[in-house]
Amino acid sequence: MVLTIVDRRATPRRGDTVKLDHPAGPLADLLWPEQLQADAAGVVQIEGLSTGRHHLTIAGSTEVDIDVPDLQTTPEVAKQIVVDR
Repeated sequence: MVLTIVDRRATPRRGDTVKLDHPAGPLADLLWPEQLQADAAGVVQIEGLSTGRHHLTIAGSTEVDIDVPDLQTTPEVAKQIVVDR
């Protein structure tokens, strides 16, 4: 999954953090970092998300749910998230 984080004017939000809520478990902390950070183009790439709905917190305040389709039928997913700040 490739996320692009932008503001209301479609300007990339470089450096914004993305926190993915993941299920608790013994491997969760090993498989998922505490948070990810957008690059200079506002892009965050998240590998290995399972099919279904996932909850993200962007820049500590914007909360969004994203739906990940079956990657066998849709090999690459890109979404744009607008941060209202």
